[in-house]
Amino acid sequence: MNVAPARGWTVANWLVGHARQYGIASVAFAGRRWTPGGGTWKADPRAAPSAVQVT
Repeated sequence: MNVAPARGWTVANWLVGHARQYGIASVAFAGRRWTPGGGTWKADPRAAPSAVQVT
């Protein structure tokens, strides 16, 4: 889903906060990716600039 930056970060961070509950393995947005194992947002050139990606 393509979103504006502020909304994208709101959605992405909500997903991170609920990752365990929903079995989310990773969240990517704006060139960054979060995983439960890392616990932080890290640069990822595969992360779409304007779409929230969930795996």
